[in-house]
Amino acid sequence: MKNLLIKIKDLKVMNYSRRDDSFDVVINFLVNDIPNSLNKHVVMDQRADVLSHDLVEYVKKFVKDKNKPDPRADFLEGITVVHYEDDEEIELKVAEFFKRFNNHIKDYKTKGYTEGFLTRYKTPDEFTFRVG
Repeated sequence: MKNLLIKIKDLKVMNYSRRDDSFDVVINFLVNDIPNSLNKHVVMDQRADVLSHDLVEYVKKFVKDKNKPDPRADFLEGITVVHYEDDEEIELKVAEFFKRFNNHIKDYKTKGYTEGFLTRYKTPDEFTFRVG
């Protein structure tokens, strides 16, 4: 039986699109203290808690699919348990990431033209949030 513990370390925004408020999230996480990284394309068209739940389940499904047991293995060896230390806490922290990034986007979009033409159209990439 495999027991896999996931710890999300940080989340980073890349390739933000002003047109549809979409971006790629780079998820850095540990699985039993082994570093991993994963990308997911996200559109900010839902509430932060829904996006958070989707992202947490996406990572969990990825880890489970990556660690599929051998079909010829014994019954107990074929069981893979994938979990977080505290599911609710990690979802709250990831939801906080989406809320802060949404506020960052609102600030970004309301900037005036006084800062200059090139500054106005820079993207808010490289927004990073430390989860754990």
